[in-house]
Amino acid sequence: MKTNIAATLLVMTTCVGHAFAEDCQMPPQKSNSARTESLSKELSKTNVCKTVKGLSAKSLKTVWLALLDTKATGGKRFEAPPPVGTPTGKVFIMNDKIGFDLRAASQEGLVSLTVKVDDTNQLVKLPSYVAGQPLWIENIKPGTSYNWVLVTRKGTYRGNFEIPDADDLQTLKTKLAELDPQELPADVKLLYQAAIFDEADCYFNRDSILDVLRTTKNP
Repeated sequence: MKTNIAATLLVMTTCVGHAFAEDCQMPPQKSNSARTESLSKELSKTNVCKTVKGLSAKSLKTVWLALLDTKATGGKRFEAPPPVGTPTGKVFIMNDKIGFDLRAASQEGLVSLTVKVDDTNQLVKLPSYVAGQPLWIENIKPGTSYNWVLVTRKGTYRGNFEIPDADDLQTLKTKLAELDPQELPADVKLLYQAAIFDEADCYFNRDSILDVLRTTKNP
């Protein structure tokens, strides 16, 4: 009987140890270029659990697969697909402002951008747009939803975004801050940031990072 108990404990310990390793380590993954292969190897050297508390290797692998997949996926449908760089869904912000990347839309000729909380509170900011730079909308409040309308000479685009409440924003800031003092390659930090945003359902922030990584990692 004692032998059976000891054997059971050994199996349980082994399984727990194996599960812990899978949860905290991401072995080298499938790559689509020499550059992503190099990034995968760098990621495999990190311990996810120690790098960011509460983050798992599963989350890191999720954004890794998204990095390799450049196809458009599902999601809410709009009257016309919003231009790349315009915020939609849940969005993490810093310093109570949000940026619209209008480089793609500017090719159609910008006419107006209206951002509003409701019919009585409108933020219109387009004349100050500097080509190639984000257009920053200020006084954005935590826990608030916004609608926006972008008009170009070719069409009208509509979208909406929601800012997490103050507590959720602080949780995200704390997790992101854990990466600052660590000696990790810049692209490894970016992928960790993307995983943090993915877990928080901030897909706009996640996808913005993945777009940067695709630009630098594709041959």
